[in-house]
Amino acid sequence: MEFIVATLTPVTPQNEVNPECFKDMLEFFRQRGVTGILPSGTTGEFASLPLSQRRRLFELAGREKKNLWFLAGAGCTNLSETQDLISFAADCGADAALVIPPFYFRDASPAGLTGYFERLLESSRLPIAYYHIPQNSGITAVRQILAPLASHERLLGVKDSSGDKEGLKALIADLPGKKIWVGTEAFLVDALGAGAFGGVSALGNAFPHLIRETLDLIRAGKDPSSVQGQVATARTIVNRYGIIPALRFLLSKLWGIDPGPPLLPLAAISEEQGKSLLEELRKARVI
Repeated sequence: MEFIVATLTPVTPQNEVNPECFKDMLEFFRQRGVTGILPSGTTGEFASLPLSQRRRLFELAGREKKNLWFLAGAGCTNLSETQDLISFAADCGADAALVIPPFYFRDASPAGLTGYFERLLESSRLPIAYYHIPQNSGITAVRQILAPLASHERLLGVKDSSGDKEGLKALIADLPGKKIWVGTEAFLVDALGAGAFGGVSALGNAFPHLIRETLDLIRAGKDPSSVQGQVATARTIVNRYGIIPALRFLLSKLWGIDPGPPLLPLAAISEEQGKSLLEELRKARVI
């Protein structure tokens, strides 16, 4: 059962990637049972990062990953930049690439999107996972898009962050032999029970021990419901404050690793909001 953290992007006051903080984050994850990292995903604010900084993240991840599996968030809004970013990730030592469908032309047909991913699969040196996050991409037709590509050797699988349990089960059935990761921690246990390969977690930035404990209980054949409840509660609370600003705050306050503020247009949570967030988590016995 893979436990991949969708990593925050630590930044300097100049809004450039902070290499020392990123190194500290990876060591923190390793010590708490994380098996892989996803830099330049949604939690990493990829859409707010210039390509130069996404490349910098990949360079650092390749240099510092050690035993961590490296899934590179490489999706862009056009084919050639996505191809170039995947190629650069491969040069940096990435193990696979995660690609969101191009998310501006939301009325693109499934056939057109299939063609887009087919071109990527044919040109890529890395296995590619499809990033299903319709609430952000606006693209819902994942099953139609991937059906013609189901047997392609470089289609690794899907990261499903839709929050749709039945849709997740359908993907598992449609893509036998492919890896399906759940990106919704609130039903991690149900997803794994349905055949998901593992989880890609934003919450793991600040609560990796809870995700690890959940997975360990499942592996041991023990009841994970209590810890899964803590995970779901933590996600609900954090979401109310904006998950990326809240996780940045919590990584600093709980663990002493300061990734800096979020990138515009996101804003840091206020001091008052931070106090309220910590109080809610304490009352819920999550911290």
